[in-house]
Amino acid sequence: MVIEKYLHRPVTLRAEGEDTATGRNLLPPVISRRAARRMTHLGTLIARVLDSQSVDRETSLIYGSTYAETRSLEDYVDSFPRPSPLLFQGSIHPSAIQQVFVSTKFPVGEFVPLTGDRHLVASMLNIAFRSAADRAVLVGGEERGTWLLDHGLASPEAWAWSLELNSARNGAAGVVRLNAETDETKEDPIGHSLFFRTLAERRPMTVPNPGGGSFSISWQ
Repeated sequence: MVIEKYLHRPVTLRAEGEDTATGRNLLPPVISRRAARRMTHLGTLIARVLDSQSVDRETSLIYGSTYAETRSLEDYVDSFPRPSPLLFQGSIHPSAIQQVFVSTKFPVGEFVPLTGDRHLVASMLNIAFRSAADRAVLVGGEERGTWLLDHGLASPEAWAWSLELNSARNGAAGVVRLNAETDETKEDPIGHSLFFRTLAERRPMTVPNPGGGSFSISWQ
């Protein structure tokens, strides 16, 4: 059995060499300068890719990140022996997208935050396909780490992405199909960074589903 949804408004953002201050200057106008001063770099990336999407209380919003608030966590650890409660609060997943909620009075109905790597994207797609909502907006991102990189606990690059899945064929950029009969064990998992690169290049991909079968993404 094959189930499909149509892919709309795929957005990818690379932030090579960009620091937090630069990211704050590039935020959409809906976010005030005062609110921007409290945002992390990942928060600014998520805000910028979400600005291209239409989200209301009938939308299922699914957020994923492998390393989440890396820089806030690094800064929090560095603040010892006088740990900063503010940095601790900012280091907790899903702080990045919550910053957008607070700064923009974002309408939220169904919201599912996830973390992981090998099966993160498959889990996000699973939730989108199982949701009762007709429209699902998926958003994810990573910020570049510093000393956590030496321990394999951070992303070497900063980037973010978003897209919408729904049942409307008109205007779709692509289609995502769930084939429940394929053998997912024959395919390697698609990690978060590989998914981002493939999405940015608009290449077709197969995402093995640990629950059975696989998702295929093709472009129109």
